[in-house]
Amino acid sequence: MTATLLGLALAVGAPALKEKKTELDVIGEWVVADYIVGGQPAPPGVEIRFAADGTAVFSGGPPNATHRATYTVDRKQDPAAIDIVFPDLPGSTMVGIVKAEGDNLVVCFNSGGDRPKEFASPPKSAVGLLTLKRAPKKD
Repeated sequence: MTATLLGLALAVGAPALKEKKTELDVIGEWVVADYIVGGQPAPPGVEIRFAADGTAVFSGGPPNATHRATYTVDRKQDPAAIDIVFPDLPGSTMVGIVKAEGDNLVVCFNSGGDRPKEFASPPKSAVGLLTLKRAPKKD
């Protein structure tokens, strides 16, 4: 009986196994799968390429334009912070948070406001919520 109680005590006192966290890897080509701004669906169709050198290219979508940007990711914050600056669009800086969710990348951002604290796009806000999927490899 003592062995049974000892086993039960060890099982109850043992730390729970933590779910393995998906590694945050933003580098690569992404397609916008879902885009919400101010709680409303926005037109997808934008492709984003994050390069290892801290540059990014946003292309497609209405009005079918291409914009170059620089980005930084701070993985020490929880959730990780991402800042995107568009030098060709004065005053266009996006501050946000980013996480990996399976094979997807989820970015919540604010243009010209405070960094979001959660992955949500409240109604009538300027907060955008993007779900990105890795673009299929081109032959």
